[in-house]
Amino acid sequence: MYHIKSDRRSRRTAEEIGNGLLRCLKEKPLSCVTVTDIHRLTNISRATFYRLFDNIDDILEYLCDTASREEFERTELPEDDPEHLFPRLLAQGLENHDLFQALISNGRYDLIFRYADRRYRLMQSLSDDLIPEMDDRSYDYVISAMAMNMVSTMVIWHRRGCVDTPEEIARCMVEYLKVMNRLMN
Repeated sequence: MYHIKSDRRSRRTAEEIGNGLLRCLKEKPLSCVTVTDIHRLTNISRATFYRLFDNIDDILEYLCDTASREEFERTELPEDDPEHLFPRLLAQGLENHDLFQALISNGRYDLIFRYADRRYRLMQSLSDDLIPEMDDRSYDYVISAMAMNMVSTMVIWHRRGCVDTPEEIARCMVEYLKVMNRLMN
């Protein structure tokens, strides 16, 4: 678990540690990264590290939570053009490609899922029109399916070299939905 206080200094230090970890992950797998490696890159003491994070995995969790929160805060729902919402949301997520690349390379799909799940639940709080009203069980399944779709989309986008645009990916998702509709009927 991470323990970042709300003051700017703590958040800035946590961000530096996060950037240090992402730099480390470009050179070696997560299982080989140590707190000492991060310290060498950031000059942030071990004591400060452990005041903010219990372990290295907590940094990735913090980065995912921060990314989903920041994207949510920047999101405006287009009242007159809802079909362009998905590409815009996808573009925001793709901005964090270094983080997602690190998660994918290290098999941390669980954190991408948590990121997407949290993000969709935050989005739903903006407007009840995004997801129609349904019972709690159905809502949980729908949000989970959407989050898993985000995980697989990120994996394929990275596998394809991060070249597809959000609009191209959205067109592929329309094809996916057509197939799913055919299978469900």
